[in-house]
Amino acid sequence: MIKIDALGSLKWSLFEALVAMLIEEDGAERVILTGKQSDKGCDVVAMGWRGGNWLIQCKHHRRSSSRVGRKCIQEIVGSRRYMEEKLGLQFPKLAVFSNVKKFDKNAKEFSRIENTDLFGLSEFRKLFPSAGIPMNILLQRDRCRESI
Repeated sequence: MIKIDALGSLKWSLFEALVAMLIEEDGAERVILTGKQSDKGCDVVAMGWRGGNWLIQCKHHRRSSSRVGRKCIQEIVGSRRYMEEKLGLQFPKLAVFSNVKKFDKNAKEFSRIENTDLFGLSEFRKLFPSAGIPMNILLQRDRCRESI
């Protein structure tokens, strides 16, 4: 069973699968976990989630005390046109999910300019089930990736 305090021990690919699962459980109409290679900066695509279509970049760190910088925001912003063309949809919502407690000053400023939501450890706690997530379910979700 994966608990919220063990996020740092996950492989990056399982962290991406976890984000996809949490968004599915939070009511998204459709969630795409992108392929492990050539994702163009977008790890998860969420349609019909929290009032819109979202492109999501996941940044996993071994320690929650690490900080995330602006590069991850540049990656998700850079993926928008490609994903919109490939999927034939508009993606007005962008987000970065990370298991860190804080994003650095540059990331916060750039996210404000680029209208990108930052989901850190405190936001994860709100989405994460208190009982945890069975590892076999997480492994199964990780195998269900789509190439875009």
